[in-house]
Amino acid sequence: MKRKTLVIGLASVLALLLICVGVMTCNNLSFRAGRCIKAANGSCMLLMDNSPVVLYNHTLSAHPFSDYRTGDLLLVLHDGIQETYPGGTGAYLTLRLQKGTAGDIPQAVLNALTELDWVIEP
Repeated sequence: MKRKTLVIGLASVLALLLICVGVMTCNNLSFRAGRCIKAANGSCMLLMDNSPVVLYNHTLSAHPFSDYRTGDLLLVLHDGIQETYPGGTGAYLTLRLQKGTAGDIPQAVLNALTELDWVIEP
């Protein structure tokens, strides 16, 4: 009986993984980890390869980024990245992997955003 339950559980997890991979492939979604940069206007950016990317809310939550702070390490499921500065992408799922501080963000990135009139929360 336990073996049958285990096999059914493993098959369910495998089926769910296959569905997720299929959806991600069809919708050009990918996972990316990076440091959070919170703007004073409520926007949230993800630092990807030393370049900030604005996260646009495509989740089911009205305020999915409210609990994050500048410097937090996030894992984000997102779609394609717009080629602007800063870039932009639709965020479908966000998870905090680790708390951080503003000191985790390179000063050059913060300076560049300040020059573009972005006000960053500490």
